Formats: sequence, C-alpha cells, structure tokens
Amino acid sequence: MKILVTGGSGFIGSAFVHFLMQKTKHQVLNLDKLTSTANPLSLQAFQYTQRYRLIKTDLSDQDPIQQALSQFQPDRVIHLAAHQPSRPTSRQSYEDQQRITLNLLDSCHQYWQELPLQQQQDFRCLQMSYDQVFGNNFLTTQALNENSEIAPESLYSASKAAMDELARTYHRQTGFPCLLANASNIYGPRQLLDAPLPQLLIRCLTNQPIQLKPGSEHKKSWLFVEDLAAALFLLATQGRPGESYHLSSQCHHSTREAVTLLCRLLDEIQPAETSYLNQIEFDEATLDAQEAIYLFDPQKFAQEFQWLPDTSLETGMRTTLNWYLDHPQWVEYLLSKEHFSSRKKKKEIKGV
Repeated sequence: MKILVTGGSGFIGSAFVHFLMQKTKHQVLNLDKLTSTANPLSLQAFQYTQRYRLIKTDLSDQDPIQQALSQFQPDRVIHLAAHQPSRPTSRQSYEDQQRITLNLLDSCHQYWQELPLQQQQDFRCLQMSYDQVFGNNFLTTQALNENSEIAPESLYSASKAAMDELARTYHRQTGFPCLLANASNIYGPRQLLDAPLPQLLIRCLTNQPIQLKPGSEHKKSWLFVEDLAAALFLLATQGRPGESYHLSSQCHHSTREAVTLLCRLLDEIQPAETSYLNQIEFDEATLDAQEAIYLFDPQKFAQEFQWLPDTSLETGMRTTLNWYLDHPQWVEYLLSKEHFSSRKKKKEIKGV
C-alpha cells in the first residue's frame, strides 16, 4: 500500500510515520513545508530508506499536491498538516488553514475520480482534527461524542471546525471517501518544546517554579501519541467513509496529578539534590477549586475496532521523559530555532 501523509514531520505526523515504518511495510510519501514547527531530526532515521520519501512543499499551492498524487499514486491520504500561525486569532491564520485543506481535498477528489472503479472503492482520505472544535466543556455532565454540538471558542479552533465541515461536504456532495478523527489532549515524544509537558520538563530541569493555576484539578484524558498513531492507521485502513471518530484514552487525570507524576518520575530517572516536587507551587484558588471532568467519548471507535488506547499515563510519561533526555540534539535544534525563542518571549509559561 502507498500512503501519502501531509505534515509528517510534525509532532503527530512523525509519530505516525514512525508507526508506518516500524509496524508495516507500506510506502510513505511525506509532504511537509518544514516550517519552524517541524524538526528534521524527527525522521532522520528514515532518510535513506527506500520506502520513505520527503517532499518539501507548501500546501497553499495546489500544483505540487496534484503532482505528488499523480506520481506517487497513493491508496491512502492522511491529512495531518496544520497551519501554525504566529497570531492564531488573526483572520489570515483562519484563511490559510482553509486554503491548505481545500487544496488538498480538491486535489484528492480529482485524483480519486480518475482512479479505476476498484481503486476508487478502496481509496480513503483521513483528516485529523481536535477536540477544541467542541469548546471547553469541563462542567458538562455528558460526554462529548460525534453528535455533540460544535462550539469553537477561538478563530483557530473555528478554522479546525471549518476544515471538518469541508471534508463532510465533499463526502455528502460527491461521495468522496473521506473520514474524520478528532483527538483529545495528546502528548509524547517529539512534541514542540512550548507544549505543556515539554515546558514542565524544562522548568523542572532548570529549577524553575511550577505554579498550578485554577483549573488544574479538572480531569481529562491523556492520549499517548503512539496510541494515536495506531488508531489513525486503523481508521485509514478500516474506517467508514463519511464518518467521524473521537479518539481519547480511558486515562483521566488532572494537571495536578500529571505534574506530580512527572516530578516523581524525574526523581527516579534523573534525581536532583532535592525532590522536583518542591518546585510545585499552589495558590488558594487552586487548592479550593472544585474538581470537574472533561469526557471525550471514544466508544464509537472502540465498538467498531474492539480496541481503545490503553497506555497508562505513567507508562506514557516515562517513555516521553526518557525520550527527551536521550535526545539532547533534537531538543537543542528546536531551542536554537527563532520560532521557539520568539514564541517563548511572547508567551512565557509561568504555570499550568
């Protein structure tokens, strides 16, 4: 099988490419703009592998997409590319996100129409989305499922919701075999350093305080990125066209619990003079906060595939911490990038 992946050099994309290269024998073509959010070291192990090829391209230009489809002739397309704006609330970021997705869907639709009938029936296009399109429903008493109301709370999440509607519309109007995956709270190796978990690790190792903000008692699922990669592969190969699937784990923990676990694991893996737990700071609002839970229901996926992501937070976090500690060159590459240093100055994370 030939699988075309967009955004394969990013956090989720590189995890998915690693899964394909390590668990399957499929051919992989990665279309990636290689912006400052991508780290070329993430897929360096496959650069001389015949089954893997990277094409640096901008998906806002439709011609390279059409050319790649024509030459590679994929059986599956996995759309993981996401525009990462410096100003996520800007109109430009919204329009860029839509242009990328519309170009890909339109190109894939044209490609699909020209395939022989059997290949048309087998073809799938899987589009990745996130739970942000449903808003921050921490106080709801019902789990969010595939039929829940869309309620984005920012232009960026609204652009994601619009991407989802574009895919649904292509299927409804033309029968184009695309499907959607919405995932919740993903963590794991190769995540950008300004994401919450890598930031926590940096603060621990540089002896900075970790201030727990109000809301840190709220529980949510923690989805290990390697579990997500396996789930995406199941959807790409066996998912039903026109359907959407929620992906989350059954591991529900608060941010406070996750921070405490991280510090305890670091005490074990790389002990300092005093426990990393001493760096955690609480305020009265945090201590008095009422516990709530954010439920993102994956039962549809579980029933169809008889499987749910099952990596515990401790196992996933231990793997993640060991990966970052064992790959200092990967970390140093991102620290040297203007992208990370400038974003860190604009958005210094003082608490979680």
